[in-house]
Amino acid sequence: MDLKPRSMHGRLPALISPDYKYHGTGLRLSRLALRKVRWKHLILLGIVWVLTIHYFERTVVYRAFNKCQWSNWEKWSDDSYPHHAVVIGDPQIVDAFSYPTRPRPL
Repeated sequence: MDLKPRSMHGRLPALISPDYKYHGTGLRLSRLALRKVRWKHLILLGIVWVLTIHYFERTVVYRAFNKCQWSNWEKWSDDSYPHHAVVIGDPQIVDAFSYPTRPRPL
């Protein structure tokens, strides 16, 4: 009777890519496949991050500025050049009194 553990290579499903290897504790990606996956995910994450930042920092603010009805605020003479100022409050700026019950790093 053969008491040696059998290799799992013969039992792997045909659908599993050859980039997967059996290391005794389960299936793991080879280094080459892991590098490919990491770069693809990092590039995708970077693109999503840039698009998200652009949307919330540029597009949303631009739309809010365009909703302002500047002509209804003050009557300027025809020969003057009106100036408009927008004050933006940043809710991320906090001090010791903003959240008194939370730890200091927050």
